[in-house]
Amino acid sequence: MGREPVTVILAIANQNGGAGKTVTAANVSAGFARAGRRTLAVDCDAQADLTRWLLDPIDQDAADLEAIVVGGVDPAVAVHPTHVAGLDALPATPRLAHIARALAADTTLVARALGRLRPRYDAMVLDLPSSLSRLTVSALAAADGIVIPVTASVVGLHGLAGFRDWLASFRPGRIITAPVWGVLATQADLDQQGRMRTQVGREVRDALADFRTTGARLLPVLVPYRVGVDDLVSQRLLLGDPAAHAGSARDVVDAYARLVDSLLERVPPAAGPPAAGATQ
Repeated sequence: MGREPVTVILAIANQNGGAGKTVTAANVSAGFARAGRRTLAVDCDAQADLTRWLLDPIDQDAADLEAIVVGGVDPAVAVHPTHVAGLDALPATPRLAHIARALAADTTLVARALGRLRPRYDAMVLDLPSSLSRLTVSALAAADGIVIPVTASVVGLHGLAGFRDWLASFRPGRIITAPVWGVLATQADLDQQGRMRTQVGREVRDALADFRTTGARLLPVLVPYRVGVDDLVSQRLLLGDPAAHAGSARDVVDAYARLVDSLLERVPPAAGPPAAGATQ
């Protein structure tokens, strides 16, 4: 007998802006899909940066998570195929900012909405907003795992401590139960050998690697700082696109390829047909 289909929901979360959540969500989603996992990228941020990266311009009236949770829209009609085979996206629109009232009454609404899509996918990757909002709580409540991108800096380290304590406050009531799969150091100042260039950088790396400090393991990847990341976004390039691996941000993309390899063991391979909306 074959295994029961399993859908893993991975939340990319941190309260601090500029930590690389969207870059991480976009490339992990693409990496999962290119590894044969039917994947849905879910934009949970009303700024819609992930939506603009993955999809052609969409109508502002397009269905998003708010339309599903509040308006009762069928989730299946809200997803769109991307240019990556096996990767669909659930977009965000400015209306997503109005979802808080509904979530105040029931933090399980996001989990229930995404649950209706579980049979279609092996993985869902949630790009969360840079805030400790009701939407963040509800999305984390729906998750099976959490990856926390953190800038490899003193500011990033301090922000992580605050997020760790905030997250812990939801554990006793089992509102958020997903384990933290790891902390991802981003925007690292690396030398040509891939090592931290400065003493401060090395101290921050060591602090991030200290479980007593972070409460989670440091993932075995350092994502370097590169100005070329903006080119990836503007040209809508992702892990696996030849131009992404040949451009000025190629070492960033290569780092995400290694990250995906380290996460794939937690995401069982596809057990059924491709997602209905997935590009073939």
